[in-house]
Amino acid sequence: MQGNIQQTINPQIVLGEEGAPVRAVCLFRPASLWSVHKYAPLAALYFFFNFAGVHNGLCYTTLLSPILYITLLFSKRRWILLTFFAILMPFFIAHALNGISSPRDYLLSAGQLCAVYISSYALCFSLTRVADLSRLFVNLIVFNFLATLVALLLFPTPAKYLLWAYDPNSVKGSDILRLNLLSLEPSAYALLMLPLLIYSVLRLLRQTSFLNTLLLLMISIPLLLSQSFGGISMAVAGIGSSILLTDKSILRRPSTFLAITSAALILLAILATNNTISARVFQVTNGVDSSTSTRTTYAFIRAYAEASERSLWWGAGPGQIKNSTEAFDLSGITRDTIPNSSALTLADFGIIGLLLRFLVEFYLFYRTKVYNNTFRTSMFVVVFIAQLTGSYMTNIQEYIMWFLAFGNIFPDMNINNEQAH
Repeated sequence: MQGNIQQTINPQIVLGEEGAPVRAVCLFRPASLWSVHKYAPLAALYFFFNFAGVHNGLCYTTLLSPILYITLLFSKRRWILLTFFAILMPFFIAHALNGISSPRDYLLSAGQLCAVYISSYALCFSLTRVADLSRLFVNLIVFNFLATLVALLLFPTPAKYLLWAYDPNSVKGSDILRLNLLSLEPSAYALLMLPLLIYSVLRLLRQTSFLNTLLLLMISIPLLLSQSFGGISMAVAGIGSSILLTDKSILRRPSTFLAITSAALILLAILATNNTISARVFQVTNGVDSSTSTRTTYAFIRAYAEASERSLWWGAGPGQIKNSTEAFDLSGITRDTIPNSSALTLADFGIIGLLLRFLVEFYLFYRTKVYNNTFRTSMFVVVFIAQLTGSYMTNIQEYIMWFLAFGNIFPDMNINNEQAH
């Protein structure tokens, strides 16, 4: 049994009776579409229910951080809190010297950051111990598609509001609904799906088959129904950058031409008909949807003003944006939040914190050789863009995506293995 698992994880040559190579074991060949990974139920709980019914950047894994921390202690991970405080201590000292508007909000926000750090570390540490991650991704794609079918069945009923959300930036008088299942919002749901989408696209480009085509369709349909065009754009940018940076030979494969042509035809068919997806596309292109400006330009304007109140270099400190004395009249920007994780880093930890954030990301990019793997390169580009166009600093899904970029994920997608196919 252990030998079978090992062959699934690591691509290798299977030897015949005389020691001659027979065939290469492919990472992407599960025994069945319905072959369920032993950790699939736990992964489904995280994917579907972690953000259900909670707000203000909270999730259930964050609330369970004390239990997760105890689990890490038993796994001999005793120094994780020391690392957290060692990194942030200079900022804590600077904020204390510059003055803190609300010590209560500061402690609550810093505590939430610590809880997110612990839960993110625990989840990523658990992923390093998961064998056959490919099968787990396939399970999530199937589960998500089945949940989408349930959402479509509920669409004509009053219960649709449990799994669908009105677009707050929709054209006046329109009834545009976006799929979000139990996530906080459709864009957050799309962020959950992006690793699965990237996995499916790269898998299909690597090996054309009915199963791989079916998997891509099963994850593409929910993403289109979420109408998160920002998420789709990030996925296209990530996959395109990955191919150009790692293996341009993929572009010359017939399967790539077929996939791009099919996607273009499907997209044209959607835009040519009257549906909620095409309505939202025209809404965005006509400039009616202000969500893009809210998550980018306005977020950084708000963050710069907030940091400047105390220290542009060190920031105002966690949880202090709601105590700002400045008056803001920016669309979608409230006193309580900044819908952009990089902008919020600037507001809370200043220019030094923002530079440190980018420095760590690029250091890990080269340290872990992200550029040697198509999936990891795609994930790096996607999450790097995501942090500049939205998300929030306590978003655990963003940290999971960073781990997928920096961890030893899908070694069969390493450049040497890609070029061998």
